Amino acid sequence: MTPRADPTLRSAANRSPTPGRHTPKLPRSLRRSADRPAVPRGHPPQRLLDAAEVGLLTRRNTKPGTVGYQAANRVTYLNRAARRHPGETVREALGHERPAVRAGAAISVLLDRPDPWTILEAPTRLEKTRGARYDALVSNLVQGKISPRAFRRRVESWRPIRGERWLSDPNRVMALLEGRRAADEDLFIYRSGRAA
Repeated sequence: MTPRADPTLRSAANRSPTPGRHTPKLPRSLRRSADRPAVPRGHPPQRLLDAAEVGLLTRRNTKPGTVGYQAANRVTYLNRAARRHPGETVREALGHERPAVRAGAAISVLLDRPDPWTILEAPTRLEKTRGARYDALVSNLVQGKISPRAFRRRVESWRPIRGERWLSDPNRVMALLEGRRAADEDLFIYRSGRAA
């Protein structure tokens, strides 16, 4: 992490009218420094890093390809890196999984085939998101929050998952869920793939 920011910069950041919404007007000397062209893989000066850390330099008030933009990105990266767990990569902190974790993950979905209840092994992030969206829609159907006609219309408009269509017939969905509930089987399965 970078050392403490210069107190004069900190007081300048406090003068902005609403820090969260509007970017503060930069002093002329800071603007000149921030507008210089960036050196690829170079490190911005400490003064600009300090200004970015206190909120004076942001990605909104700097231009791509400048040292100021580089400083704002560097501070964002350092803040994210500081929030990571030990042994966790930056990629994992952003939500990407290691291949071993992904291989152990699984979700259940209902597909339009003779035996609709299916478990997808090693789903991608997009497949997990789409499966969760489908499960939420099925839950809304069961609770009566969405009509069978709206369920069918919405699910039929979705792209296939792994080359197969989603089960869009609300009567089959309800019958399948009632059968699984009567047999005391899991209605939905989600395994993250991470060790417990």
